[in-house]
Amino acid sequence: MREYTQEKDGTIIGDDGKIFLFSIERFKRNIVFGNCCFICGVKITEENRSQEHVLPNWILRKFNLHDKNITLPNLSTFRYSQYVIPCCETCNGLMAETFEAKIAPTINGGLEKFAELVQEDGFRLIYNWMALIFLKTHLKDAQLRENLDQRAGDETLGKQAYDYEALHHVHCLARSFYTEAIWDNYVNGSLYIGPAKSIDGTESFDFADNFIGKTTLLRMNDICILAVFNDGGAVMQFMTPNYIEKFTNGLTPIQIREFFTRFTHCNLSIKTHPIFQSIIDGENGYKIIANVPSEIQFYEFNHVVFGELMWNYCREFITASGKPLAETEAEIKRGIFSYILDEKQNFNTKSMVVMKGEQGSI
Repeated sequence: MREYTQEKDGTIIGDDGKIFLFSIERFKRNIVFGNCCFICGVKITEENRSQEHVLPNWILRKFNLHDKNITLPNLSTFRYSQYVIPCCETCNGLMAETFEAKIAPTINGGLEKFAELVQEDGFRLIYNWMALIFLKTHLKDAQLRENLDQRAGDETLGKQAYDYEALHHVHCLARSFYTEAIWDNYVNGSLYIGPAKSIDGTESFDFADNFIGKTTLLRMNDICILAVFNDGGAVMQFMTPNYIEKFTNGLTPIQIREFFTRFTHCNLSIKTHPIFQSIIDGENGYKIIANVPSEIQFYEFNHVVFGELMWNYCREFITASGKPLAETEAEIKRGIFSYILDEKQNFNTKSMVVMKGEQGSI
């Protein structure tokens, strides 16, 4: 039977020295703002250093992204090849063995091959992988300057803008492949895996996420993956009758961005989210549990919030519609705009054409 020790700050360590649970204090000090491996917590040195790409390196190779740029929350740009966080060689190798070796080969086989992997290894492998990507993204954000003007000081974005208790939960999820934590019911949040359509002139890869909404999106060729990390599955339950059941033959790039927007807005509209807790003891090991409200309730649809989100995530995909861009922006920000559904609330097969309809649901 494994024995555990709880240190003064709340960190729990096994009898072999392995950190099973970082206290929030140590998570912030060593992982977020420190120079420690984000998985095991060992201090990074020249001898054990192995840079971990925020987006897995095999994805960068496959979609020729190494020399392309990503725009970050402080509006700076990074080359994907330089978009990395501290990681030790041992954990880098373990992640490659756990995730890359299983997921990477399926992408060439398309959605059908990917679905076989999900069916074989279950929900958890993909959800854990998406949690890793979300975590790495926002650990990197914490290192960004709040203001690009160096005369404004050296304050980082993370120290001002982030709720690290919420990110701490994602950290527990993301490293559960390492801690072998058991997930109780409702610890796994919403996960959508579906078909994506290719459109001439658009990239075959897309990535987006929202820290406050705890959502992330990956599109790779004909595969679309969306995940929510703190909803206990409520978003997926809500979305299925309202949208997913209406989908036919996959979503175009702009429809996927809209669907991501709706996922995010739906999660932001939940009145009371589950409360997550880690329980560790010698008899039962490590278990993550979710205390879920007896009834999931939503705030009323907020057209202003939805419209801002929709414009933020869809504007780069907007094609010429015969209208000035400012006019299209104003219409989208009204929050009644959809590329997924037409005026009769049926699936819109002309998704790259501007369509409007009163949207009464999230």
